[in-house]
Amino acid sequence: MATVRCQGRNFESVDAILFDKDGTLAFVEPFLRELGKVRSHLITAHTSAPDANDIKSSILRAFGLSINRLDPAGLLAVGSRYENEIAAATCLAATGCGWIDSIERAKTAFIEAEKALSPKVEKTP
Repeated sequence: MATVRCQGRNFESVDAILFDKDGTLAFVEPFLRELGKVRSHLITAHTSAPDANDIKSSILRAFGLSINRLDPAGLLAVGSRYENEIAAATCLAATGCGWIDSIERAKTAFIEAEKALSPKVEKTP
């Protein structure tokens, strides 16, 4: 058995730790919706292509986002950050953007999105 220290508290005799990605223990859907929207906006913000809105729509669909709904089986809900970056970069690359540039733009947008949003813990009761 282990002792886990979290935010100044000790939890003794811990047998297991559950990691929740689907909202069972913490309601993360509003945060993930906002995160996906900000990421897709930042990825396409510097796109001069006339189809920037199509690219943004494609990225949102890849994330599993619609107007006010997050698909619980969608990429943003169940995929890793890396998998989401690759999907966003793929949407850019499909428009003719080079692969390395697409990856860099996705990574940069993800970092900027995290800085633009308040910490996740504040939005996930």
